[in-house]
This record gives sequence, structure tokens and C-alpha cells, in this order.
Amino acid sequence: DRTSREFLHWLSEICTSVFKSAPTFKNELLNRQQLSAAAAAGRRNLLECLLEKHQTARLGIEGFPPEYSMYESLLHEGGFHIERQGQWQVIPPRGEWAAVWKAVEEFLEGTERERKPVSQLFSMLQDAPFGIKEGPLPILLCCGLLAKKGSVALYENGVFVPDLRIEVFERILRATGIFEIQEH
Repeated sequence: DRTSREFLHWLSEICTSVFKSAPTFKNELLNRQQLSAAAAAGRRNLLECLLEKHQTARLGIEGFPPEYSMYESLLHEGGFHIERQGQWQVIPPRGEWAAVWKAVEEFLEGTERERKPVSQLFSMLQDAPFGIKEGPLPILLCCGLLAKKGSVALYENGVFVPDLRIEVFERILRATGIFEIQEH
């Protein structure tokens, strides 16, 4: 009925104004607060491919498993993983994700003097004006660490993490609060 449509329109306008920098992200598996077991497995596989094969087309994903739809909707369409001069790279995105990336870079700039918890970065991205759900956050962190490799350090329980491996990201997924980052 007309009243319910008007209410939904009004609510939509409020959400649009509050989350004005929220990028469009169409992936029902990943764009969630709580992931299903299958989606969590797909995200883990995507992280592993991103860490190990970021210099490869499609991150080396063959066929069309769940992680490929996540890759396509977030990393490829979002402009995080592109081919330049015959080389595949993780880069700062343009378009709708540029504001998110700028906020991540500003957060990292604020870590030059002291480390900040990864959980603080995640909270910032979940709040207005972005409203990013929990599902894609570890992937965004991984992209940031890869794109800024050599200038950003990750710490676990105060100890420098020299190599980004899937085991590290599995621990990040379980206990975000024990990880910190710092730009140097």
C-alpha cells in the first residue's frame, strides 16, 4: 500500500544520507555480518588465493566456486585487482571504493607514531559513512596490506608478523583484537 511504500522510501533516504560513502557491493555470500559455513570457507579460500596468487589472473581460481563470485564482485569489479602492463596487481581502487580506501590510508597514516588495533580499523569501516558488513573486512585488510607491502607492518600480540600467510588471517578471523598495524 502507499503508506508502506512511502515509509520505505523515507527510510531509504535516511540510510543513503547516513551511509553516503557506502560502496555498492552485490554478493549475498560475503555482504553479511555473520557468514554461513560455506561462505566462510569461500572467504578463507579467497584470502588464501589473494595471499598466494595475487599476481595471477582471477587469483588462480579455476571454475566458479563461491570464492570466485566473491572475487568478481569485490576485488575485480571493485577495482582492487587489475592487470597493468601484463601484470596482475592489488592496487588502491577507484570509483565507489575510493572513499573507503582513502579512509583506510588515513587510518594507516595515523599509525606512524604508534600501532593501532586492526579491530579499530574494522569498526571505522563498519560505522557511518561506510556501513561495511563484517564479511568483506578481512579481504579489505588483506588488500591494504598487499598494496602497501613494505610500508605497513602487522603485529600479533605485539610481535611483528614477517609473512602474510593464510594461517595469520585465520587467526585474525578468530581474534581480531590481538592484531595491530603500523605504517612506517
